[in-house]
Order: sequence, then structure tokens, then C-alpha cells
Amino acid sequence: MRVLYFLAHPMGIGGAAKQMLIHARIIKELGNDVCVVVQNNEANEHDSTYDSFCKKYDLEMFEATYSIATCIENIDIEDSIKKIPQISSLIQRLKPDIVHSLQINTSVELACRELNIPHVMSIYPLSYDMFNLKWDDIFPRYLIGDSHYYVDQWSRGLGTKSKCIRVCYIKKEYPKGIFNKNHEYEFLSIGLMTSYKNQLEIIKFLERLTFEGVNAHLTLLGAYSTEYGNKCVNYVHDHNLEKFVDFKGFVIDVEKYFDSADALIHVSFKESYPGVIIEAMANRVPVIAYPAGGISELLVDGENGLLTEDYSADKIYDTFCRLVELNANGRIDHLIKNAYELYENYHSREAVSKELINYYQEILNKDKVKRTGSTIIATRLKEYLLRYSDVSTFTRRHFWYLWNIKRLVKTNGRGKTCIWGAGEYGKYALEWCAILGLDVVGFIDSNKKGEYFGFTILKPDNDHLLSVELIFVAIADIDTCRQVGSKLDLLGKKRNRDYFFLENDPCM
Repeated sequence: MRVLYFLAHPMGIGGAAKQMLIHARIIKELGNDVCVVVQNNEANEHDSTYDSFCKKYDLEMFEATYSIATCIENIDIEDSIKKIPQISSLIQRLKPDIVHSLQINTSVELACRELNIPHVMSIYPLSYDMFNLKWDDIFPRYLIGDSHYYVDQWSRGLGTKSKCIRVCYIKKEYPKGIFNKNHEYEFLSIGLMTSYKNQLEIIKFLERLTFEGVNAHLTLLGAYSTEYGNKCVNYVHDHNLEKFVDFKGFVIDVEKYFDSADALIHVSFKESYPGVIIEAMANRVPVIAYPAGGISELLVDGENGLLTEDYSADKIYDTFCRLVELNANGRIDHLIKNAYELYENYHSREAVSKELINYYQEILNKDKVKRTGSTIIATRLKEYLLRYSDVSTFTRRHFWYLWNIKRLVKTNGRGKTCIWGAGEYGKYALEWCAILGLDVVGFIDSNKKGEYFGFTILKPDNDHLLSVELIFVAIADIDTCRQVGSKLDLLGKKRNRDYFFLENDPCM
């Protein structure tokens, strides 16, 4: 069998990319031919860590520039269609039996349709309300995820033949340290520093321990050159916590940090099935986690880990106290043993490789079904793209989303519309409404007054929000979008039916 992998995210390697590289490694170790394609950005660059991993795993590596999306709304259909000839040429040259890509890679899917090669997509968290829109079919027939929670949602939404294959971790042997050695607690947090992973609450938990005179230290692994990362760094500086908190950035070999760790803390409010928890289990480190997404499929509170009631610093503290009590009662070894057994049974190289190779073989044994190809889809969109050739680059990148919203508007009618956000994104939303032929009655903004593009700026009062049929949320910040979405949900409005975000994210 010859398998071709397409990676995603050129300038940062996260857990999903690491997992696909491990898939490539174990499939090759089973005696199959494997090639890996790394995504370049528009400057033809990618993170050199990809090269390091491919060299380390002895994987044949190629490079290509293409678009990917982590949620359906963000598909750049114009760029995806443009990249098909290049991707198709690469696939034909490498002659795979099966193609496996990370995230939504429309260029790869449409190229595989033309070449009649089966294509598998690995994808993880989602907001199921993206399926309130009926999308044109440009998605693979086969999907792999790491949690039943999200695999089932993707399968229902897309009608795919999906498979839950658990995270694989190939363990290195490091001597495990003693819990609470020298009466100092060493905590570990791993992951890109972003608001939905809630590292700031972990820092605040550590701060509370220092206030209470507990000897403790926190090491944060993961890129932190983000707006949220800067917020965390500034908090540590402003609260004089530098001696208690270390930011290490992205590291390849995390095992040496597990050696000295007393607990991994992971309190994301949106997760699929975090590989870092598996790594902790394999390295016999207790886990404190909030049961978001597929984590409840992994951790049983008090049996193989400890679950927090929410993701706040206070609840992390309460759960830490339970961990201390387990240690005092001599029961912590039982928890660590159960966690390690779960790793061996479901997440070891042997367990995952069997699941993965069987799924590939099952796909190859099925009849190949011809589906709508890139030529037909491009023809459908050509007139639409040409008609609006003078719009902003932002809007062009979202023609796919607009194309599908337009069908909804045609079905449900063009009622009164308002735009939430009288800033730069408000201008884009006005452009969208013009394309969709909507009747805009005004802008909504909490911080501005007067007029914007000749429209009155209103406050986000319930009466104003309930007086319109459609709302476009023209806000760039994802956290603010979440807050706006929550307010609209409480008013009985549904995302992708009654309101639409200009910025979308699978972790909203």
C-alpha cells in the first residue's frame, strides 16, 4: 500500500499535525510506502520543525502551497480551485493508493475525485451549528477523528463513513520522578497558548498556591507568541510570578518535562481528545482536566484522572486538593496504574496501527464512487465570482460561505438585516449584504454612537435584536464573537440560520 499524507498549518506544528506524522511513521513501519506533503504558506515557507520530524521518522517529504480550513465556513473556494492542477500533478507523480489529509483540504478532495483515488480527512473539534446551513458536497467520503463525540457529529453533518481512531503516543523511557519530591509541586501545561485552552486560569491557580505558602512551580510548553500568550506573560510579570512560572515555547521532546512533573493540568473548554493527556498517562503523570469534548471518553474521575467542575482557577484548586488527598491516602498509585493501562490498551503503537491499517484496507476494498468533480463545481461558481470581481480580498476569500448563505436567503426570504459591529469588519458585512441583496436597517455596536456608512448605530438591546430577521456579526475577536453568540442564542436565534459570523472558528 502507498499512502500520501497532506499536512496543514505551515507555521506552527500542533497536536493534530504531530498525530498525522505519527500515523505516517507507524504505517511505514508496517512495511508500506509513505510520502508526506508539508503545507507551505504563500511565501513558500514552513516551520522547520516539520523537516525535523520527517527526518527523525525517516519520512519522504514534499512541499506544496494550498488552502485548508478548520471549519466549513472558512473554505477559500476560489484559491482551492486554483490549486487543483498543482495538487493533481503532485498526486499523479507520487501514485498513492490512498490519500490522507489534515483538516478540510478542498484542493486535495477535488483532485482525488478527478483521479478516482480514495481520500480520508482527519479533523477534530467543530461547532455543530455550522450544519444549520446546507452545504454543497465538496467533502471526502471518509473521515478519521480521535473522539466519538466529534466523529459522530461530523458523520451526521457530512454523511461520511467515519472512524474514531485514538491518539497514538510512542513512549520514550525516562525514569519517573517521585510525587511531590522535595515538598515542591511541579505542574505542567502543554499546548498553544490560546484563550480556549485557558492557561491564564492555570497561572491564577498557581498564584493562589503561592499566596497560601505552597511551594509550587508551573511550566508551560507551547508557542506563546500570540495575543493571548502575551496576556499570560504580562499577567505573570505584573503579579511578580516569574520565579514560579516558566514559558518554554514549543518543544519536541516533552518527555523530560514529564519526568519532574507531579501533574498535568489541562482545562480547555473546547477539545477533541487531547494527545497531551495520553502522553501524561504513558509517562505516569496524574492528570487534572476539565471534561470538554472527548475528554469524558478518556478520563473517569477518581479512577484514572481527576476532573474539574469547570475551568476556573478555583475549581482547579479544589481538584488539586483532591490529588493531595489521594497521595496522602496512598491511592495515587492506583490512579496512575489505571491511566497507564488505558494508554497501553488503546493508545500504544500496536493498538493504533491495527485500527489505522484496517480502516485503510476497508476503504480500498470498497467500490470507488464517482462524485461531482472540480470542473462542475468551478462552472457553478464562475459566474458568481466574475460578477463580484471588484469586492474586497476578505469577501473573495469567503465566497464559499456567501454562496451557501445565498441559497438559505433565497429559501427563507430577505427580511430586515442588521450588522453587529461598526468597525472594519462592518464594512465587509455591508459588502456581504449587498451581494446577498439584503435590506440593512442599521448597525449595532456597544461602544459607538452616531452613524456608520449612513446607517444609524444602535445599542445591542433585545428589542433591536428581535426586530430583525438576520444579523451579521462583524467582529474579528473570537472571544467577543462567543459572547455575542451566547446572547443571540438566549434570544432564540440560531447561528447560520438567523445570525452569521464573519470570523468563524471550530472552537467557538
